[in-house]
Amino acid sequence: MASPLPLSPISSRISSPNLVTKVLHAVTGNSSPSVSPTLPHAAASTVPWRSTHPKTTTNEVYVNLVEQLDASVNRNGNLRRCQVYGEIQVNSSLPGFPDLTLSFTNPSLLNDVRFHPCVRFRPWESSQVLSFVPPDGHFKLMTYRVKEIKKIPIYVKPQLTSDSGNCWISALVGVRNDPGKTIDSIIVEFQLPPCITSADLTSNHGTVDILADKTCRWSIGQIPKDKLPSLSGNLVLEPGLD
Repeated sequence: MASPLPLSPISSRISSPNLVTKVLHAVTGNSSPSVSPTLPHAAASTVPWRSTHPKTTTNEVYVNLVEQLDASVNRNGNLRRCQVYGEIQVNSSLPGFPDLTLSFTNPSLLNDVRFHPCVRFRPWESSQVLSFVPPDGHFKLMTYRVKEIKKIPIYVKPQLTSDSGNCWISALVGVRNDPGKTIDSIIVEFQLPPCITSADLTSNHGTVDILADKTCRWSIGQIPKDKLPSLSGNLVLEPGLD
């Protein structure tokens, strides 16, 4: 009995039909697709998110940490609750197949983590270290949530007084000393009670909008260095309320 012939791996790929091949198949009656002699770069790579020969003119990688803070304070300015939603953005311009690692000072604070497919799960599960071969260009490496924050880098000081059917409100927003991080966008929101019939609110910085559900949204943006953002105005109560 003859021994079977050894088989060699096939490194071809069916190419997508073009107009010429479609016409040729229609004339000859041969509907079999053509075969390309080479694989695309992404298919030949050991990692599907990175091509075999990325074209880079530099040898660098940038990591940007972006965090969104969602906090509630009471009328006395005390913090009631606070959560942080963060993501790690990476811009990679590295040749070959770079193997990178990224660690945290206190990874136990991170909750609801989600990773890009390039992240190896076993190093994170065992020692909370991000180990990955990055895609080329911009991508989101990881998202997370931090809960039960005890202190926030900004403060809000509201004041509220009422008399004879009117309510006067004012609020001041500032930064606590030096937070060490850039705060790009600040939005202050508070719910107006149903007994408010109209509101006239202004601010010395940013814009103030009253939404359809009687939510006041004060979009501050960055806090200027020469003045503290403040909001003030009058709220009119329903008749019979003081």
